[in-house]
Amino acid sequence: MIDNMTVAVRVYKTDGLDVQSQIKFGSYDPANIAGGEEMSMLRTASRKTWDLKLAYLKMGLGQKGFPGNAFVRFDPGVPYVYLDDKLYETFRAELNSMNVGFSGDVCHSGVNICKFPVSCAQAASYTRELRFQIQDSDAQTYDLTMDIRDTYVDGTKFGDKENTCYFGVFNHGRMESNENGPMSSVIIGNSILHQYYIVYDASTLDSGYLQVGVAKSNYDDGMRGVKGNYGPGKTAAEGDTSVTS
Repeated sequence: MIDNMTVAVRVYKTDGLDVQSQIKFGSYDPANIAGGEEMSMLRTASRKTWDLKLAYLKMGLGQKGFPGNAFVRFDPGVPYVYLDDKLYETFRAELNSMNVGFSGDVCHSGVNICKFPVSCAQAASYTRELRFQIQDSDAQTYDLTMDIRDTYVDGTKFGDKENTCYFGVFNHGRMESNENGPMSSVIIGNSILHQYYIVYDASTLDSGYLQVGVAKSNYDDGMRGVKGNYGPGKTAAEGDTSVTS
């Protein structure tokens, strides 16, 4: 029997960079949280969706503010980061404004991709911190951060030629709508979430809201994942209610 309306999801990358997942029903496992970290429980603005507010997106030393009706959604079922038209244009312009050491823009107007004209190994010297500040309905904030190199994808995976390296940040199209009308949006997939432990908590539904929990997970190096500790066929704690896939 599952006592609480809670689902905890952990995605992680194996040695071959394949994505694995672990799902626990009824609670979350503190053993999956990085040392010194605590689970931050963020209230959603609505009892109908898991959406949270995006306060700002920051790249390196630059900081771009977004309107108050922008939202962010964690989706472990998608591989990359997706921005709507408006946010992607801001991201594209900010990335092009930085000196990346290559001739020409890495993000071209009218094209929904950003890529280096070199291999990802050669592009590894270029790095920026990508920081999403997320805010809940009580104005509590959480900074979700990553090295932008963690989004790099070999261009051949998209049918491109060798010696191309894509940013795993894409344009998902027009703005979405909910009860508040059209909204700018960010969908965060497992290229970032493999470094975090995410909890979806509906036990507060009678109080008029849902909760999304987020904490840094105890991954190895942010790319290899935690196969040695929580690989396929292993569970996080004896007697838990979990599924590993």
